[in-house]
Order: sequence, then C-alpha cells, then structure tokens
Amino acid sequence: MKTPLFLLIFLGTLGISTAYSETVDVNLGQGKITARKATVEHGDFLNICSQDNNPHQPYSLGPSNKFGSSKAKEKDILAKGNCRLVEMKNKSHEVTDVRIQDRFMPEAALTLKVRPMPRVAKKSDEAPRSSEPAKASSTDPNKPVFVEPMQGKQRLAYCYAPEEGCGSKAAEAWCQGKGYKGAQKWEMEPKDQGKARSARYIGSDMTCKPRACDTFLSITCRTGPPTFF
Repeated sequence: MKTPLFLLIFLGTLGISTAYSETVDVNLGQGKITARKATVEHGDFLNICSQDNNPHQPYSLGPSNKFGSSKAKEKDILAKGNCRLVEMKNKSHEVTDVRIQDRFMPEAALTLKVRPMPRVAKKSDEAPRSSEPAKASSTDPNKPVFVEPMQGKQRLAYCYAPEEGCGSKAAEAWCQGKGYKGAQKWEMEPKDQGKARSARYIGSDMTCKPRACDTFLSITCRTGPPTFF
C-alpha cells in the first residue's frame, strides 16, 4: 500500500522516516475492531479510524505499545471519519502482543502481534574487512553489486528469518545495514549448490548448518531515493 501524500508530509513534520515502515489500517465501528493485517513490524504505523457515527477512543494494553487510556479526555475522542496515527514499537527480542480496545466499547478488542526491532550487528559481529564481499561491478556507482554477500563471518541466508522474509526483505535489510537505500535486485544460490558453508539469518541472529538453507549468490544495492510503501 502506498503512503498517501498527506501522511508523508505529516510524518516529515515529526522527523519520522517512512522509508522502511508501513501504515496498517485499523477500523473502529459496528461493535468491533478490525485491521488489515494481524502482524506488524517494529516501526510500522497504525492508522486507526472511526467508521460509524458512534464516539470512539482507542487505547492499548502492552508493556511496549501503550497509547491512549480508558480514561481519555474529550479531545481524544474520534468522530466519524477521523483517524489517529500510532507508531508500533517492540524493543524486545520476541514477538509481543498489543491489545487495542475502545474506551466506549471495551468488549470490542483486537490483538496484533508486533515483531521485534531488527537487530543491529555490533562491530565485533562483523567479519574482518578482508572477508567482506568485493564489488563485482564498478561501472555504475549507484548500483554496487556484491557477490556471495556475508553476514558476519558466514554467508547471508536467503531468508530474513527461518522460512520468513525470503529474498526481498533479507536483501533490503542487508543493503540498508551497509549504508545503502535498499536492494535493487538479487540472485539466490540454492542450498544444494556451491560450497558447503554455513549461513546466518540477518533478522534473527540464527545460523544454518552447511547446505541447510539457501543463500544469496549476489545482491545489487541501490543508492537512489528510498521506496515508500
């Protein structure tokens, strides 16, 4: 879903980067709360909107995602068509739940799962500079190509986490971790091809035994403007 222009302007005034976040619609109305998806990422935004003529005031329960209150002030009430933007945060290492309720109808509730904040590799986790993949092409500085990219001292696994975020998400996270805007294209190396080397997931700090998971044969990063969802 593309972020509306007015939302980009609003976020820009707050100094919030929308380059790698998504806005998820949550609707209040008709005695229930619904969302476009049940699982969101750390840093995603919930666009919580009133859909009927009844007053609504959303609030949440959860140690890392509390917003609003069951004793909200009048100014926090959402009338029909009004929305409220809330950023999701989860600084733990596990998926956490955030329960959204309506002040005027507490029986109407919705539980969303929030994935943890992506782990930022420490310098001690990085491989020595000599083991970093070399650029395969220097003809276009805006699209540097990395052959057999590494994650620390191991090959970069093709999935962000086991059986999750394969291809695009893992490549995007790896390029962003190297200071680029994201991934332009990538190529998979099946687990039964190439050298038998262990691999590491960029999103979960877990490893694969040799030939236990696919890896990247190459990744082309991009240096242009970020892509908005």
